[in-house]
Amino acid sequence: MGIGEATAEYFAAAGASVVLAARSASAIEAIAARIAQSGGTAICIPTDVTDEDSVRRLVEQTVDRFGRLDCAVNNAGMNPNTFTTIDEYPMDEFRSICDVKVYGVACCLKHEIAAMKAAGTHGSIVNQSSVVGVQGSSGTYPAASASQAAVIGITKAAAAGAAPFGIRVNALAIGAVATGTIGALSPEEQAQYAAHVPLGRLGTGDDIAAAAAYLCSDMASWVTGALLPVEGGHLA
Repeated sequence: MGIGEATAEYFAAAGASVVLAARSASAIEAIAARIAQSGGTAICIPTDVTDEDSVRRLVEQTVDRFGRLDCAVNNAGMNPNTFTTIDEYPMDEFRSICDVKVYGVACCLKHEIAAMKAAGTHGSIVNQSSVVGVQGSSGTYPAASASQAAVIGITKAAAAGAAPFGIRVNALAIGAVATGTIGALSPEEQAQYAAHVPLGRLGTGDDIAAAAAYLCSDMASWVTGALLPVEGGHLA
């Protein structure tokens, strides 16, 4: 949904054969159907990124279907339900968020890079991080900040390890995007978020998708281990 949906459709429109992965089969099947109606190619593989066997099957079935894996966008996340400081934060939620965002990204990187190395072809992987992984937010996002910062760290480690094989790994630091939780807000509430963005508007799914496509393309062939801010100037 949201950024993942926009990214799948953007890549398909650019000519990629797309594999959609999420826990909800019905949601990704609807997206795949739209891609097919537009003349693109997309298949669905229900996946839980917190289950390594599930991620292994995702990559194996992708390679079985298309012969190789060229690019991957690791976008799965979990929105916090609690907005408070770390001394009051429920640790079960903290662990759940880190399971999806940290362990999940690690599982994806492990099997994606292994598949790319086995094929002997170059590849590109983009991990979605966030501005809260770089800059705190009044102490109200401790789990999100911790997990998104970890994504930046594992991106750099994976990039260094995969570089000798021609595999690039980068991350996006995204800001306030009008999808998901923010997209569900009223126009007035969204305007309050947009007021804090130097470029004066919320991001869109296509803003993020375009940045991911750039990092996966040959235009970024000398870019790896980087964190690309896509956030309207927030960090500036």
